[in-house]
Amino acid sequence: MAASVLMASLVPGLQRLRILGTLIPVAVMSGAVRFHLFTPLGIDPDNDGAGLLAMTVIVWL
Repeated sequence: MAASVLMASLVPGLQRLRILGTLIPVAVMSGAVRFHLFTPLGIDPDNDGAGLLAMTVIVWL
């Protein structure tokens, strides 16, 4: 996941690949939201009031 975010930070500098640079982070955060909602990990794995999921959704928006 960290490699995907790093690649996403490098791509916007290239004019022709700007759309790809916006789609990579959206795909990574969408995967994180899906992982929390549809796996046994659940919405609140750390008993923090679902703070991790809330931050994921905020970044995704």
